[in-house]
Amino acid sequence: MANVAKDRRIDRLSSTPVNICGQHTFKANRGFGGLLSLSLAICILALPAQAQNYGGGTGTPQYPYLIYDPNHMQQIGANHDDWDKYFKLMDDIDLSAYTGTQFNIIGWIGWYENSDDNESFTGVFDGNGHTISNFTYSSAGTNYIGLFGYVAGEAAAIRDLGLISPDINCAAGTSIGALAGCIAEGTIIDCYVEGGTITGNKKVGALVGRTGEAAVSRCFATCDVTGNGWGIGGLIGIASDTTISACYATGNVTADQWGVGGLVGHQYHGQILTSYATGPVRGTDWGVGGLLGNGEGVYIAYSYAAGNVTGVDDVGGLVGYYCHGEILASFWDTLATGQVDGIGYDEKTGTVELYGRTTAQMRQQATFTDYGWDFIGEDEIGTDDIWRMCVDGVVCPRFPWQFIVGDFFCPDGVTLIDFSFFAERWFNDNCGTTNDCDRTDLDFSDVVDVGDLRIFSNLWLARAGETMAVDLTLDNTWMYQNLPTTTTSNLTANVSIIDDQYNNTSYTHDWEIILPDDVSIAPAITDSGVATDTFCTFTAPNCNEPNGISNSGQPFTVRVTVIGADFGNIGTAGAQFGIALLGDANNDTVVNVADRSIINAFWRLGAAGSFTFKDCDINCDGAVNLADRSIANAIWRGVLGRNRVTQPCPLR
Repeated sequence: MANVAKDRRIDRLSSTPVNICGQHTFKANRGFGGLLSLSLAICILALPAQAQNYGGGTGTPQYPYLIYDPNHMQQIGANHDDWDKYFKLMDDIDLSAYTGTQFNIIGWIGWYENSDDNESFTGVFDGNGHTISNFTYSSAGTNYIGLFGYVAGEAAAIRDLGLISPDINCAAGTSIGALAGCIAEGTIIDCYVEGGTITGNKKVGALVGRTGEAAVSRCFATCDVTGNGWGIGGLIGIASDTTISACYATGNVTADQWGVGGLVGHQYHGQILTSYATGPVRGTDWGVGGLLGNGEGVYIAYSYAAGNVTGVDDVGGLVGYYCHGEILASFWDTLATGQVDGIGYDEKTGTVELYGRTTAQMRQQATFTDYGWDFIGEDEIGTDDIWRMCVDGVVCPRFPWQFIVGDFFCPDGVTLIDFSFFAERWFNDNCGTTNDCDRTDLDFSDVVDVGDLRIFSNLWLARAGETMAVDLTLDNTWMYQNLPTTTTSNLTANVSIIDDQYNNTSYTHDWEIILPDDVSIAPAITDSGVATDTFCTFTAPNCNEPNGISNSGQPFTVRVTVIGADFGNIGTAGAQFGIALLGDANNDTVVNVADRSIINAFWRLGAAGSFTFKDCDINCDGAVNLADRSIANAIWRGVLGRNRVTQPCPLR
């Protein structure tokens, strides 16, 4: 997995212009004291009133507003008049102090997107290589939720920003993403979401819920995404007339309706270029794909998918439903995706150059160079060095910027070959943000100099710290509450290593269960769940513990952090599950005579319409019989537990 977060957290030379009217210490001869005091007084009086906003700056491209702490972020959301200004993040920020709906979303939409009441963010937010962690937002039905709610403007841009462990739960909301709910116009570059969970209704993505006429490049997400509606994606939920390039996603994507994709849920026109997805994608309707769920008029080139894909209709290894588009030199892993077809259903498509390959073939560079993919270390196809694969048989292609800072070239690790590569670019200037002198401008000062050499020296022979890719699976997506004193209703999570380029000889595992905001009693771990085990079994709270079930129908999350014992690199993965009201066989939020009848029919006849054995085995003892009917009857009569919740069990 990528190490962009670490790339951007390195110490760098200050690029802040000197401001003689700012807070600086002056040394002067005593004879000039009066003159110095007068000069300072003039400077202070001459400063505009807004100069003291935030942590400094005036909101211009030359002197952006400086953001140092959570209060400054809150201030942006509160000051609508500043949403066309320039901002620069100066430190890593933790937003865990804001819960529920306390955080001030930046930019918002009124009744509809073209309404005169809308107030969008049209400015520039430069993350400056820093991170914002623990962004939390929970609301029953709020739309356009993200750190930025609504971004719209040709010059609008968000860049070089990482979001760590966001937790957004807007189960009935539309246009939900960690970075932004909706980007109608603008540019997103070098941004990422690492860990966390995003839950919404429709148009839900780990990074952005919805984009239109936007450009998204060099972005990634390892976040889990869940949606109740359509347009659910590992990076972007819905994209219209959007160009997505050099992006990837590895998180779990789960949805109950159509348009579910590992990278993008639904895209109408636009392009997906040199991108990939490897996370599992699970849909319960049509249009489910490893990279793209539904695509209309979308051009896809030099991209691949290698995550497990499951759905009902129009399910494909790369694209679920596809029409009026073209695909060039793209692939899907037939074994990893579990799909024999790259496109589930195609209609009126143009050129389709799409190839299914085995996992072993997907880990051979020749598989891709034979079709024109540009890799580091070869010059015949091109010199842009878009992809990197140093050793065959280890991982699928990845981007050069996913590797350790200073590891410019094969082999893996910072070696003499990388030093030679670095030295050849010594004193190169005009690197800029889009041309970083072949990634050797490590401090982003626009010149390769002693500051970059200091950083490179600190990384000499470094290998540890790169994030590994891991996958977490559950044996089911839901379970009933337990009867008092029993633990038979349980789930088991299993973790596997998908990609560890350092091949650690052993690993440790840190397991945790994350509760919905209306639950205070956690499922209990009953088997394994210790550092050396790759599985964890946990049991539901019992029916007499009302605080152990989400009344509002929110999912729980089991998460594991895997640490390589030899090199210390880390990977995280999570999976969501629901806990159902005991006895609610039809999952309609209330236990009544209908549930008792369903269970009775299954007991007597061995079937009850569309209801399954799991629906009717109330006590989870492996049999449907009189005991299950009696339990449902007792709950209905109010003798045992609670018999009603507000929302049905999720993921059921």
